[in-house]
Formats: sequence, structure tokens, C-alpha cells
Amino acid sequence: MRKLKLIWDFRGPDALIIAEHHVLRLKECITMQQTDFNITGFEQESEMHAIAFMVVNELK
Repeated sequence: MRKLKLIWDFRGPDALIIAEHHVLRLKECITMQQTDFNITGFEQESEMHAIAFMVVNELK
């Protein structure tokens, strides 16, 4: 089964803080929904740009 990487894009001086917080919320959703995947994270692309992501299985 193919995996998809969902990406949330944040920009501005607080981008990294917001991306980190978003990952916490994603992990809460994973726990509440009792899903079988738990691949999440965040990356700082530059001083003013960060992303949060979650990997999911592709639905058919």
C-alpha cells in the first residue's frame, strides 16, 4: 500500500513553534482515533518557514 505524506506549511517568525504545536495536536488525533500509523514530525526549512507532517496510508 502506498503512503502519502500530508504537509502543513507555516511561515513567519513563529513558524517553528506553530509547526511543533501542530504535531502535538496530530498525535492527539492519532491517539483518539486509535490509528495504526504514528509517523509525524516537523522540519524547519528556514528561519521563517517550517512544516508539520503526517504519513498515512492511501485510501483506495
